Amino acid sequence: MPLEHHADIHALLASLRTAGYTVAGLEIDPAALRIGRYPAGQRVALVLGDEVNGIDPELRAACDVLLQIPMYGDKSSLNISVAVGIALYSLQAARDE
Repeated sequence: MPLEHHADIHALLASLRTAGYTVAGLEIDPAALRIGRYPAGQRVALVLGDEVNGIDPELRAACDVLLQIPMYGDKSSLNISVAVGIALYSLQAARDE
């Protein structure tokens, strides 16, 4: 699997936008759309935060859209690997519709 390192995340996001990507942050936020209701385009760059603090507020503001996985019950977050799996599946399913 190819891997790249970018020292400047904002420059990376700008280059992804230029290449036609929508930058979507996966985050618990009042302004976030439920991921199942997001009409995913062909190119989505998914931004993830850490499991404790989420996406840094400055980086969150740099996203084109925030997406949230609906949660039920007492828990308010998922393990990052589980959240990524759900998000990628949801985005692919929306793209295929």
